[in-house]
Amino acid sequence: MLFLGLEGMEEPSSKICFGTGTERPTFPDQIARDRFGNENTPFRGVKEVGPGQYDNHKFTTFTDVKKPTSTKGYVLGARTGQKDFYQLIDRAPPPTLYQDINRPPIKKSLKPFHSSSNRFKKEASFISPGPGCYEHLVEKNRNVQMLHSFGGRTKSVPHVDIKCIVNENIICGNCGEKPVGDFYENKSKILCPRCYDYNYKWQEKYNRAYLTSFRKARDCSFMHEHEGTTAVLQKISDKELKKLKQKEAYLSLYWS
Repeated sequence: MLFLGLEGMEEPSSKICFGTGTERPTFPDQIARDRFGNENTPFRGVKEVGPGQYDNHKFTTFTDVKKPTSTKGYVLGARTGQKDFYQLIDRAPPPTLYQDINRPPIKKSLKPFHSSSNRFKKEASFISPGPGCYEHLVEKNRNVQMLHSFGGRTKSVPHVDIKCIVNENIICGNCGEKPVGDFYENKSKILCPRCYDYNYKWQEKYNRAYLTSFRKARDCSFMHEHEGTTAVLQKISDKELKKLKQKEAYLSLYWS
């Protein structure tokens, strides 16, 4: 009978939850004593004030706020002396002083513009040869022939062979005369420059294929002094002889 009037009523909840009845701190207002609480600071302020709790009908301004002002018109540490006001003074000369009325006399020149030279100079005549004087069908990228050796220095191939002739008589095998200056030699065959050029052009006695085997030679009288013996007295130094050979080897690429 005691429980007849309590039918349908729920039992009151227990005050103890999770093993305690104390107030539990929550994050928006309080923080936990751990790493999460140190990194996420709580919201401070009045939590009861919401968007509808402000007095929007009241208007306030910042002009009513009283601020400490100076009665003299300057702050602490400012100058109290009278301020100097500078007046603008125009000290420029007038326009009439720039040009003198009494001008000095101008001396007339004997020649116009103080010069008696011709205004138009004569064009210099072309001293250089014309376009038709140059060779067009020429070989490009010409290089001096060099002698190479493994581990040794390179030497240029001389264009003219220098021969020491003491007791031998050099006689042309075609005309029987002694050549003057350089001559052409192939083993024991000797030709003077006149016979070589004539046969190379007309091929009367020797064909061109045979003449190409000849090499230009020269007597050593310009650099040696034998005096009828096999002994050698050198007239020029080795340095000068080397320069002469290099110059002849280079010029032989353009002139025969």
